[in-house]
Amino acid sequence: MMTRSVKNKLIGLGIMLLVFGADFGLKQLMIGVDISLIGDFLELVYHENTGIAFSLAVPIWASSAATIVLLGVGSYLAGRHLDWRRPIVPVIFGFIAGGAVGNLFDRVLSGYVIDYISVWIWPVFNLADAVIFVGAVILVVKFDKITLVKNKK
Repeated sequence: MMTRSVKNKLIGLGIMLLVFGADFGLKQLMIGVDISLIGDFLELVYHENTGIAFSLAVPIWASSAATIVLLGVGSYLAGRHLDWRRPIVPVIFGFIAGGAVGNLFDRVLSGYVIDYISVWIWPVFNLADAVIFVGAVILVVKFDKITLVKNKK
């Protein structure tokens, strides 16, 4: 019989694969697209981002290596220190890992990440970036409720 923790780890892996697949599919659909949805405020516009977060210039090899290390360390720490019996944990893991793998896949395959969502003065981003951000915010907000070890006073 599978424990709740193991089931949620499999769910987290499933969410990660869904995020990766949706991100990959949307990136392929956005190639060459330039559509204004709400004037200059919200646009779908194809952009090849050779940098990292907020389009900061970093060599592809460095951003790819950093992503691989962070995925490995983050997965290890999540497996050891998060309470996988909590239903929100696989969502957090799936969002962050799925988004990271999606952007890593682009970097390794093409040498850049395809971004396509342009909101006002914000740098152009993609679904992977958005779910990484949402997952990180949930992690920060729920951190004290989803960790296995509580601080002793």
